[in-house]
Amino acid sequence: MIAIMEQYAPIISTQVLQELANVLIKKQNLDPNRVKEILEAYQNVCTLHTNTYQTIKKALDIKEKYRFSFYDSLILAAAQETNCRFVFSEDMQNQTEIAENMTVVNPFLEFRV
Repeated sequence: MIAIMEQYAPIISTQVLQELANVLIKKQNLDPNRVKEILEAYQNVCTLHTNTYQTIKKALDIKEKYRFSFYDSLILAAAQETNCRFVFSEDMQNQTEIAENMTVVNPFLEFRV
């Protein structure tokens, strides 16, 4: 993951930060102060995208068209709004093309971008 972040200009949505915080607290049992440090590190490396009402509307369109979950669609909508070329996710179908200019890539599979 570090190699990906060094190669690309990473963008992270508020939703992804929220999900990360939740996993770190519930599954990793980390202290909230440690979670804040980790989130701060991501914010220092990534551009932060704040989801809006327009993001939610776009997510509903993506959900209908591609049959992703709503929350995966919200990630994709945020990525579209920030003109991302790739969305790195192990949860979504690898190499799915969203629109004409964005592809889902599983960072744990061998790929060439």
